[in-house]
Amino acid sequence: MKSGGLSHKEIDTLPMMIEKVIKENNLIPKVHEDFILDSANKRGSWFQRVFTPVSKPVVSMVFAEFVATSQEMADLGEKRKEKNFGQHCTWCGYRALCSAELRGHDVDFIKEKEFIRDQDVIDDEEND
Repeated sequence: MKSGGLSHKEIDTLPMMIEKVIKENNLIPKVHEDFILDSANKRGSWFQRVFTPVSKPVVSMVFAEFVATSQEMADLGEKRKEKNFGQHCTWCGYRALCSAELRGHDVDFIKEKEFIRDQDVIDDEEND
């Protein structure tokens, strides 16, 4: 809040995050006890823990595949061209490029209009 207090707007967050913000801003925890309690009570409606038994062989296999995939990405990242374009791409900053390439659009135009090269930023900073 502009006043330096803590907004009690209804949000989905963990009580520990509210407590962290209170501490970081040197606020009085007692003033916000109801907000913290309300957050704890609502947590079950949006965050549910489900016990999932884990076996060591499965964890070892998944971790080994993670390491192998990471190494493959490091070694072949620029050489591999296959794409797995889908809903999971919404978080990615390069989504527009993949989409343009898959649809046969002008990728260079997308790069020019939507991206900034590191060298351009460095040049601008040097000229300021």
